[in-house]
Amino acid sequence: MLVNYCITLAPTFIYDSKTVRESTFLLTQKLRAGIKLKLRDYDDNVIGLEIFSKKRDIFFDNHLTEPSRHSNFYADDYLLLKLNTKTKYLADLEKGLRENFSGMTKGEIRYNAVYIYTEEIISLIETVIFASHFAYPGALKPVQIISFYRSKLLKRSEARKSEIADAISFFDDNGISLQSSLDFEDAVIWVLSKNGMVHGVSDTPVSKSLNYFTRLFVHSFRDDELSDLVWSLAGVEALLVDGGRSSVGQLNAKIPTFFAEGKQNWIKAEVENAYKVRSKLVHGNKQIRSSYRSNEDNDSAFDENYSAHRFSAGVHFALLLTAALSGATEFKFRTTPEPLPTSVPSWGPPVVEAK
Repeated sequence: MLVNYCITLAPTFIYDSKTVRESTFLLTQKLRAGIKLKLRDYDDNVIGLEIFSKKRDIFFDNHLTEPSRHSNFYADDYLLLKLNTKTKYLADLEKGLRENFSGMTKGEIRYNAVYIYTEEIISLIETVIFASHFAYPGALKPVQIISFYRSKLLKRSEARKSEIADAISFFDDNGISLQSSLDFEDAVIWVLSKNGMVHGVSDTPVSKSLNYFTRLFVHSFRDDELSDLVWSLAGVEALLVDGGRSSVGQLNAKIPTFFAEGKQNWIKAEVENAYKVRSKLVHGNKQIRSSYRSNEDNDSAFDENYSAHRFSAGVHFALLLTAALSGATEFKFRTTPEPLPTSVPSWGPPVVEAK
């Protein structure tokens, strides 16, 4: 069975930072040659997935939803995925359709079985796109996912989106470049190996934090001040906070150790601000205005919220990227300031032990 998936992408925006632009450029170069992955679906069937970039053409453009079809919102290239698999599950679906819908032709039975299977595979494909950020931070910004079987439209749906590129740009603007040296394939393997991503539930601090991080990827952007902030800080706490002690105190002591010395005071100030904003919102102590007035000019309260959101998402990503690069399943901290040798990213020297 061969199914093609066309994923439309948002273009690089003028406010994207150097790190995001470089990631996008490097990934574009890699996609021109194509990426081949061997994955397993939720029933443990082997899937061959080929990913490459493709110039926009009239065939795919005609399947975009209105009014997006005629907008300039899309990048010049599509992301094209070819999925090939032989799965007993598909045969079981066809058998069930034959038994329950006797009037269907053989072609109709196959088409509907592939449609049902495709529904389940889309979430696996979105997991692969999610994983790509740990190799090419902020590069992929999917908009729509359109699936085809034998050139016939199967399904058109909104892709999961996030503001992770904005968070990476926020760190860039403050002198911290969250770059990665992981290969695309290694990033996918790392993400899919964590419990809770495909099977089971999270069982380590890193897998727990990674599953919290997935909550930042949604089909429709959330227009509220709280959701992403809560999920990100929960993911950070899952990695760094020991029970029974002050979260803010522990994070102010631990998070700066992941970054270069010259940035540690900024990190501490942003930790304080993020928790202050979250506390005010959760406990009803923050003055806000109606969500129906979200199109009004920004004010100082917006700037405070914006910084808290971007910082919490960015630091959550930075910690997970450190785990991916070092192979850590959790971080252990010494009480002395002497760093332990470990594989670390380029933005600073953590005093952590990868375990």
